[in-house]
Amino acid sequence: MGAVSNIEGRISPARLVGSRPGSFLVAFVLRRRLRELSKSVDRALADPRVHREVRRAAAHASRASRRARHVGPAQSLNDRCVGRELHRAGRHLAHAADLATHPRRSHRARNVALATAAAVAAGAAYARLRPAPLPDLVFEETDVVSATAGP
Repeated sequence: MGAVSNIEGRISPARLVGSRPGSFLVAFVLRRRLRELSKSVDRALADPRVHREVRRAAAHASRASRRARHVGPAQSLNDRCVGRELHRAGRHLAHAADLATHPRRSHRARNVALATAAAVAAGAAYARLRPAPLPDLVFEETDVVSATAGP
């Protein structure tokens, strides 16, 4: 169970939109959207890629703050280093938000199919390139008569 799951169960539909006629349809839609939002927030909280991007954004924001304290408040507005670090922090936050809203699909079936196809292709190549087995040759003892021109 996630951190914000079951949020739609704790809020009554009448409290969301009121008790006017037709408002229950709106409440139904809002509860469904809240359910979807809570699922995406739970997924984002559990996703290590989102955590990594947020950590990177925090690191860049910390560097920008340290640099701003070093150069002073007046010069920090025009300081290129502060601006660059803030820009990087914003990029990482945007990437974290994108990962949270659009998670990557699992390609398990595709990867299994590719591995199977590679194994079949390797087996076919081995069978084709392997030297043909030698037939079983049976040597029987035979009388060898050599005809020599005699005296």
